Amino acid sequence: MPIFVKRHFAPLVLSAMGLSTAGYAIETSELSPVQAVASSSEANHVNAEKAIDLNINTRWSSQFTDDEWLYLDFGQAAHFDSVTLNWENAHAKNYELQVSNDAENWTTIQTITDSQGGQEELTLNTEGRYLRMKGINRSTGYGYSIFEIKTFGYLLESNDSTDTIASERLIPVSALASDQENNNTGAFRAMDGSMSSRWASAFNDDQWIYFDFGNNVHFSNLDIHWEGAYAKEYAIQVSDNSIDWTTAKTITNSDGGFDGVPLSADGRFLRIKGIKRATGYGYSIFEIEAMGSGQEVADSNTPVDNTDENGEVVDRTAPEYTGEGTAPSYNQDYLNLTEMTIPEPFPTASTEAAPVASPVGPEGYTPLFADNTPLLEHVQYTEADGTLVTVAGFRPVDRHARESGEPWFNSQADNAANNWNQVDEGPGRHLTFPTFYFQNRTMSLVIRDEVPAGRSRVSVYLQVNNGKMLDVGMSAFHSMNPMLEGFGWAALGGFLNLMDTPIPSTRETTARYCSSDDGPFDCISDMIYLAPFANDRCDPTWQDCYAEPVNPYVYSTDPTVPNENRTFNIGDLIEITPAFFLEKGADGTAAIDGGGTRYYSQEKLYVVGKGIIPWYGVYPRLNNAPLPAESLSGGTASTSYNYSEEPFRSFQQAVENIGGENMQRFVEGRRLFHTSFKDGKHSESPNINPVFSEHADKIGDRFNGERCFSCHQMNGRSLPAEVGETIETMSIMTALESTGDSFEADPTYGMNVQQLSLNSSADDYSVTVSGFETVKEVTLSGNKTVELTKPVYDFANATPTVYSVRQAPQVIGMGLIEALDEETILAQADPNDADGDGIRGIPNWSIDPETGLKHLGRYGWKAGKGSIRHQAAQALMLDIGVTSPLYKSDECQADATSAACKNAALADGSVNNEDLETLSHYLELLGVPAQRNVETVWEGNRRVPFEHEMDTAAIARGEALFSQMNCASCHTPSMTTGENHPMQELRNQDIRPYSDFLLHDMGPALADGIVENEAEGSMWRTQPLWGLGLLAYTQETAEEMAGPNIKHGELTRARYLHDGRAKTITEAILWHGGEAEASRTQFEGLTESDREDLLAFLRSL
Repeated sequence: MPIFVKRHFAPLVLSAMGLSTAGYAIETSELSPVQAVASSSEANHVNAEKAIDLNINTRWSSQFTDDEWLYLDFGQAAHFDSVTLNWENAHAKNYELQVSNDAENWTTIQTITDSQGGQEELTLNTEGRYLRMKGINRSTGYGYSIFEIKTFGYLLESNDSTDTIASERLIPVSALASDQENNNTGAFRAMDGSMSSRWASAFNDDQWIYFDFGNNVHFSNLDIHWEGAYAKEYAIQVSDNSIDWTTAKTITNSDGGFDGVPLSADGRFLRIKGIKRATGYGYSIFEIEAMGSGQEVADSNTPVDNTDENGEVVDRTAPEYTGEGTAPSYNQDYLNLTEMTIPEPFPTASTEAAPVASPVGPEGYTPLFADNTPLLEHVQYTEADGTLVTVAGFRPVDRHARESGEPWFNSQADNAANNWNQVDEGPGRHLTFPTFYFQNRTMSLVIRDEVPAGRSRVSVYLQVNNGKMLDVGMSAFHSMNPMLEGFGWAALGGFLNLMDTPIPSTRETTARYCSSDDGPFDCISDMIYLAPFANDRCDPTWQDCYAEPVNPYVYSTDPTVPNENRTFNIGDLIEITPAFFLEKGADGTAAIDGGGTRYYSQEKLYVVGKGIIPWYGVYPRLNNAPLPAESLSGGTASTSYNYSEEPFRSFQQAVENIGGENMQRFVEGRRLFHTSFKDGKHSESPNINPVFSEHADKIGDRFNGERCFSCHQMNGRSLPAEVGETIETMSIMTALESTGDSFEADPTYGMNVQQLSLNSSADDYSVTVSGFETVKEVTLSGNKTVELTKPVYDFANATPTVYSVRQAPQVIGMGLIEALDEETILAQADPNDADGDGIRGIPNWSIDPETGLKHLGRYGWKAGKGSIRHQAAQALMLDIGVTSPLYKSDECQADATSAACKNAALADGSVNNEDLETLSHYLELLGVPAQRNVETVWEGNRRVPFEHEMDTAAIARGEALFSQMNCASCHTPSMTTGENHPMQELRNQDIRPYSDFLLHDMGPALADGIVENEAEGSMWRTQPLWGLGLLAYTQETAEEMAGPNIKHGELTRARYLHDGRAKTITEAILWHGGEAEASRTQFEGLTESDREDLLAFLRSL
């Protein structure tokens, strides 16, 4: 069924002005189409009208098939000189341009092959009333998508005034139906402006509904929004008296959804007369919209007089503002501002330097953060009356949540039947970082929640970090309606735009933008909720604004409370996702920096009275629900479940509860993490992303990688070591002597082997895996034999006297570890094994090379570094050869304990304090994936991503075994972070790292010869287990990441333990000795079933 949309102004008609085209040279100008018709639309907010709305940031998008089209109607015959098509990424590869005088018989005037999309300007020199783009082949797996079509030429003289269309919205004054299913489905529900209320008939074919328009009008079009119970066949009829009816059009094969029906009929009454139902229910219509001319409206401000199902008049006027303070200057015709309260001033972050703590305890250590450390950003606070204010940060992404690389459905019929596309065409692009992501493209939504203060209102404001954003829209969804056809961005709802963009009866919009100069409460959006199902007086689909619309995009978790007319309660859920646009320059790129202009963003779950909570998808179509506390590995700083089949990007996401300013800090730090210190280029899109020239040529003469990301594969670990390959993504710590009393650096390599060099004539320092040495074999139940091997290394130059090979660890959760109070970690230490369980646990101590202060060690395989700043600075020096305020010269790589290092002046080309701070903020704000121990159930035959396939019962049994085997004595399941970290997102979080962050003796088999402070050769920090099950995805090859979702078995490219010797989790456990020997022995004795349960638990982390 074609989808018909309108422009609400009449074209220029030369003959009406007394002009004739005959004998004159007609000046070519841009033509204004009066309507657009499309074969289909992907969703309501990307309908055909968007291709002619003069807004380059909106678009028409078809269903995902080749046989789709879009035509423009100019109201009368016109001469077309040229046409310009502005394609979105989903463009036509091959298509035809056609003209017609009746919209039925088409003539092809041009065939375009091998189109490259973008902006296409085509010469036409033809005539007709209608101009059509007829798709032949798509360029992507999506449909066809056009931002805007502009046509140039002139209108031809016409003697028939009916050739010119001047359509406007016709407003019905009442509705009457043959019957209704119940009291909540009366006829007026089909004209109340809400896409969640509906008229529903009795359950037989002979049912009808008609609408009274007050006087005789001309009907040019009728839009019908069907609920799932639609009419397969029906007639559209008109009448002057509601007794004698004339059929204007008969529809014989409707497929429901959205029917846009062109008409040419006159009458006061318009009736939809059912002929044949599509289901066993009756007929059900969400909303109708009639277009035409001739309606008599005495006063445009007079509200529509509707009656409810009991015949009582519904008052649709807006109450006057009665709240305290000055009412905001919003259009009261669109928002009911009753009891709108004025926000308290937004708290500003302190500009003072953070205080330094004093040494404490018998060890004389200095806490990382002093009491009352000021916040970098206020992410959540409570006003005096209890109103909760939450700042939610957002960044750009390429595509939608829950969207993988292939269309969900191959047709609308498959959608209706829940017959999902089973062909896996690769990953989605929701977790990506588009080009230019690090500048001018982050924002925050400031959510002001008055429910804790006793008022049923939630308001949303926009704050931009840099520059300005145009036409920012926010969607909030879903209903729990089982007939909902889409989810997320496709959930039958449009965008809710910034205030001061009122949509009057013409539905034309005025552009509005917010800039970084605006305050947190200067840019309020239309998203003001008075109840879970009521968005003040405006329906978010913008069909129109009435007194009692029902918002289906927010739902209550309390099934005992009727949805209709209820107020907000603590715990109600609101899903939010923004989309935003930057101002375009003359060349179509962003005026501010030449990058992209249009972006999707993350989808987040706001829980009323609580804040942003990580979510997972629930039946039927992955509606958001808050993850339970036991799944939140990082507390509310965990990242949500991901359904776009991008598990390899799981370690690169920000904490879920991130603020707006901190989101900008996050993306700027990520840029530095991905920047080459050789040429300043970004690892992603190096020829498109702006070069970070300030950091070019800072790399040392020798190094292991040119950027941080080189060693931390996808923010995970080093690449696996294979026989015959070099291991420059690993660190090789070296020493001539390393004991508890003395350290002497290796005379050839210094502190570590820097295997690469910019100088082609430099000595070869490469290290290669020459083979693997079998240490022992272990036989487990089920006749499973496990061979424990370790790599044998070949040094191209001298073999160090003492060395330790260490793989780069994953970098997730570092901020949460930093936020732990020292007392929390030290409370778990048992240096003398006072409880007699064989588990000791001792802290390591670290001396900050910049300040000389003694800190509790937290980072590195032996907990040798006390802060993220220290860890980052040492990695820059040892692995990239970059100096910093902590390690000021190359002498520090040779020997960090030497006087030459400690007394050196800061070398030229060093990173500065601001750079270290930028890098540290990024690492602090990296989120931890939530544990995957909650089952995801989709409706129909939808394929669940492999990382979400789980046996929850097995996971629970495995967790119990983990505790019974005393594994939790070192891998402490849970802790709570302190309240002094400068990042509010990290404070007071109940986390589940499965680590005590202490040193434990792991036995001689794992010992190396390097001593770090308190850590002897056989002592290692307990490695956190969060993210363990996703490591395999981060270690995939580039080809595997780009292909279909992989179901990983036990053996993957992930490697475990400090030197990556263990190829499986089973091997890693079997290497445990020393304090862990008793637990390992119990593991060896497990039945095959119990062993698999334990591994299922570990892989869920």
